[in-house]
Amino acid sequence: MLHPSLALPTLSQLEAEVIVREPVFAVTSLGQGARSRVYRVETEEGVVRVVRLTRAGSGRIEREAFVADAVDRAGRKAHVPVVTAARVTHGSLARECDVVTMREVKGSPLGAVLRNALGADRERMFERMGEGLAAVHSIAVEGFGLLDPSGRGPFARWSQCFEATARAALEELRVSPLSELYDRAEDKLRALVERAQHDAPATLAHGDAQPMNVLVHNGAIVAWLDWEFASGADPRYELAYVETVFERGYAPWADEAERGRWRAAFYRGYGGDPFASDPERLSAYALVHALRSTEFSSVMAPTLGPALREATVRGMRSRVLELLGDE
Repeated sequence: MLHPSLALPTLSQLEAEVIVREPVFAVTSLGQGARSRVYRVETEEGVVRVVRLTRAGSGRIEREAFVADAVDRAGRKAHVPVVTAARVTHGSLARECDVVTMREVKGSPLGAVLRNALGADRERMFERMGEGLAAVHSIAVEGFGLLDPSGRGPFARWSQCFEATARAALEELRVSPLSELYDRAEDKLRALVERAQHDAPATLAHGDAQPMNVLVHNGAIVAWLDWEFASGADPRYELAYVETVFERGYAPWADEAERGRWRAAFYRGYGGDPFASDPERLSAYALVHALRSTEFSSVMAPTLGPALREATVRGMRSRVLELLGDE
């Protein structure tokens, strides 16, 4: 049985014409996740729009509008170009889910172009990504945790937010194929949560800062996409998520030395490596991210073939065991 959030409707050509209000030449799926589906819609006049369907009531549209406004007010648009969207209120799909349209941005995800880029270009793009994320983290928000449409997080302190996030991550683990690791992970996190006190003001975090959400064109970052999980956070929590890009499971065609150069370039752009003097915090945050990723095994993995599904679960188990101290 598939996760209920995968029951989003599929955009047809007829429905696309209702949304863009123009005759449509082609509808191409750009991908789907547990919470949204994205399409490229090309009209007969050659105009291109991106259409996104999201579960109704997610608050995602308002959250992204807040982020775009906050980035603009902070004077950070040059480093963090946020693509704004318009809500669609007409048509049958708008009664079933949140529907937005936005202009197409000419570019490709950084994660998709890495392999064919020159080594120096890869490092330059990671440096620009670091600069962009530093700009995001320089924006103050009110409260920690997933932002509501007004830009407020539900927790007054980071320790409260991190404890709730760790508890939610354990729940994802409990219902995943890795459930036998639950007790050990719970013991490990209990000790880590006690050391996660952080009383500094909350800063804006992207929530899914990874190369596939960064569009590049002609050597420049032209858009930051997918602000679904925008939140107030300890910036180091987000940086621990970015760290997975520099580990052996990402881009297997790149060797350790090259991934090390990517990491150095990223932190050069970011303005320094905050984990250099605090590696234990990196381990704590990385474990929570690894546990949260087990959601994939119960949400998306059922749609994969048996071999790929088994390999995915095996990779997750290896990563969690490594962070628990077994590998």
